[in-house]
Amino acid sequence: IYCIDAATGKTAWLNDEVQSDFATLLDCGEFLAGLPSTGNLLILRPDSKAYSETVRYKVTETPVFAFPVLKGNSVYIKDAESLILYRIK
Repeated sequence: IYCIDAATGKTAWLNDEVQSDFATLLDCGEFLAGLPSTGNLLILRPDSKAYSETVRYKVTETPVFAFPVLKGNSVYIKDAESLILYRIK
């Protein structure tokens, strides 16, 4: 995961902690939700200075190649074998 300064095109920071061949990133207002193919749902705070992971949830054991869908307090995740619904409290 990396951050690019849109004004300059330069890399602001790079984090190689999350290793994946695919990931989606959703703008959720005060936070970002990332879902790499590893099946870890990442909740991130947008920060131009450093990678800022708030929490990580293991949501599936099989690869994920679909965009998660957020609706209200629900998150739908489609993995290689099933469609999973998580409720956020």
